[in-house]
Amino acid sequence: MTAKADRSAAGAVVVVAVVQVFVFVVTTAVYGWSTIFAGNACDPNCDWAGAERAGLTYFFVSLVMFLCTAVAVVYAWRTGKALTWVPMLASVGVLAGLLISLGLFRAAMG
Repeated sequence: MTAKADRSAAGAVVVVAVVQVFVFVVTTAVYGWSTIFAGNACDPNCDWAGAERAGLTYFFVSLVMFLCTAVAVVYAWRTGKALTWVPMLASVGVLAGLLISLGLFRAAMG
């Protein structure tokens, strides 16, 4: 059985995960703002399926990053090792997902 002192490592990962949630909220707002008015600037040959794939790419990358953080919390809970670097790295992953998705979206808008 895990001692209470060991569970503080999981708590530390959760606390740092707040940064990841903040990054996700901000990047989602940026993605929405960057794409919400794109329909007016699109030429008649826009690839709307590509635009949808760009959005799905962003949310898929974000989901994978949150799953990595959840695994880090469980691992920290069981082992007592503080893996606070995982949510920080996952925050960078969410930001990278945003940049990739915006590039895919702009390419789809032709």
